[in-house]
Formats: sequence, structure tokens, C-alpha cells
Amino acid sequence: MIYYEAEAPIRNVITTLADGRAVVSWYNGNNAGGSDIFALFLNANGTVEGAPMQLNLTAANNQSKPMVTALPSGGFVAVWESFGQDGDLFDIYGRVFDANGNGGEEFWISSGVIGNHLTPFVTPRSSGGFVVGWTNQTAPQHVIMREYGAGGVPSGPSQLVSLDEVRPLSRSQNIEVVELSDGRLVISWDAIEGQYTDIFARTSQAKRRPRAQTLTATAFPMPLMRTTTTTVLLTPRISSPQTVTTSPIAMAMESVITQTWTTTATASPTCRSCR
Repeated sequence: MIYYEAEAPIRNVITTLADGRAVVSWYNGNNAGGSDIFALFLNANGTVEGAPMQLNLTAANNQSKPMVTALPSGGFVAVWESFGQDGDLFDIYGRVFDANGNGGEEFWISSGVIGNHLTPFVTPRSSGGFVVGWTNQTAPQHVIMREYGAGGVPSGPSQLVSLDEVRPLSRSQNIEVVELSDGRLVISWDAIEGQYTDIFARTSQAKRRPRAQTLTATAFPMPLMRTTTTTVLLTPRISSPQTVTTSPIAMAMESVITQTWTTTATASPTCRSCR
């Protein structure tokens, strides 16, 4: 056991740092005054280094569901949900730390997007920055991502990943992102199309332009697998290039970007990580 607290630490996550140590993070779910985000260093031999540190600076209300990832600089970034910090439901916040646990200022990741923002995910970029993804519960419920430089400065506005008005999706959630060797991103999530829950994926190479009001798509998200009582595999479907008008959520952003999207071309016959 590495940590015990009567306030019930829950939802632990872990990442390995560049020097071989690890960072474990969690939040204290039974804190009557509001939950907070904590982390602890583990040495390569499994011993605990130092005392737990609180990652969030804003302590009012509840901070919960942290995600952490190591950065090429040797430090790490933590992201989490925060309730009421901007005065409206849940939003996503983050903070960058160096290898000694010294943190910078909190930054508001979901700024400029109206809605209830939940379940953040974060992945590093080889350039030194990182990408944060999360779910916006405002109907029809989209998954969104935003890129950041190494110091926590945004590289651009938030991007609607699951927007597809030709094949409308709903209840998009559980976004995960990885970087390919050529710098492109692969984004996956699950969503409902019709009466089924499907797994979708896209590769992305962003091209920013000020105040764009459309999303140009070279291909729409492809369902990798459809889950029913009996698992049924789907044939990949590729759509011809066309321009898709953004939804009201997109128009509520600080600005909306134009992106080139390409569907992934691999479907697995089994679900290796169904949740």
C-alpha cells in the first residue's frame, strides 16, 4: 500500500517519467468539503518518494477524475474535472509540473465551449506539448480535443472530433488520443449511431485559420466495431470529400478551425479493451 486516507482515495492513474520514476494520482472522493487531486512519486524500485502533493490550486467545490501523462521535458501534466470553477457545471482544468513536482498555474482547458465537460484524457506530443480530450455532455454529446505547448499554452482553439452531420452520432464519449511517428494524431471514441454503440476513429492533421465556420472533411469517422448481443463486425465506410456546416456548439467556441480528417483503415476482429 502506498497511500491511506480516511477520505477514500479513488480512481488512481499512473504514468512513468523520463527518469524511470512514476507518478500516481487520485482524488479523495469522501471529502465533505469538496474533493481534491493528489499525486505521489514512486521510485524505480517501488519505494515512495516524499509526501503526497495536491495538484489543484482551486480548492472550492469538487475536483475529480484526474489523468496524468509524462512529458518529454521530464515532468508531467495533470488534467481533471472541476465543478463550478468557472461558475457553470463541470469544466476541464490542467497544470504542468516539472520533474521535482513544482507546478505552474492552473489553466482552463474547456474555455470557450458551452456545456458540461467530463472525463478528460491527456497524451504527450513528441514536440514537448500535449493533447487533451474530453466529453461535452450538451446534446447530442460530442468529444472534443485541444492541443497545448510544453508550458501549458494552447496551440489553438478546441476542436470538435465527433462532429458528423451526414451520419449523425450521439452520446460520443471515452475519447483517447495517440500520436503517430509522423506527428499525426489518432483519436478514438465510442458513440451511438442509430440504435447501436460503435467504436469510431480518425486521424487528424490540423490546419488553422481564423474564424472559420465550416469543417472540411476528407472522410467521416469509421465504425471499427459494432457491439450488440452478438458482436458484429462492420465493413469500413469512406465518404467522398465535402463541407460540413458546424453545429451550434462549434459556433460557441472562441473560434472554429478547419481540419483535414482521414479515417483509420484497420478493424480488429475482437474488442481488446471494451469498457
